[in-house]
Amino acid sequence: AIGTEVTDISQNNDASMNQLLTAFNDCDQSGPGDNLVLCANSASNTIDPITQTNDATGDQFTDFFQDNDAVFSQSLDISNNCDETTFIITSENNEVECGIDGAENDIGPVSQSNLATGQFDSLADQDNNVDVSQQIVADNTCDGTATHTAQCSNFETDNFVDTITQSNTATGELDAASTQFNNAVIDQNMDVLNDCDEINTGDSD
Repeated sequence: AIGTEVTDISQNNDASMNQLLTAFNDCDQSGPGDNLVLCANSASNTIDPITQTNDATGDQFTDFFQDNDAVFSQSLDISNNCDETTFIITSENNEVECGIDGAENDIGPVSQSNLATGQFDSLADQDNNVDVSQQIVADNTCDGTATHTAQCSNFETDNFVDTITQSNTATGELDAASTQFNNAVIDQNMDVLNDCDEINTGDSD
């Protein structure tokens, strides 16, 4: 943006994203027979690099108001439920393989910049804001009521935020004023669980 004398320049960049992914396998077995299933899950939420830029030049008495806003929220709920239930004389086996082979929330590099160039009695008010929230729940439940040789695994569960770059630059001459603010709030939560109980008279290996 380019302004001349006594100019007000207002520029905004806004990005708001919300991603939710749920992946669920239900591989229960009851009654005679072994539970021989293979349950596997992998899932990811990805946000590519984001760049926000405001560049403004003005003469004397120019007021600059420039903002960058980015709000991200990613939620990933992935689970396998592979129970074996039997209450008969013959011992049955829960031989399932429950695996979560990748649960990832990824956000690429975030770049925010504001540049204001003014002269006499100019005012620059510039802000950068990033708010990132990521949650992962990865859960394997492989209970058995007899012989129990289930394998439950969780691999590569990851909340990842790449570099965040924020810059505000203001240039002015006599009686020039500038207010600049950078803010980044990141909240990450991860709950990873393997629940492979054996109940009744069997063995748990």
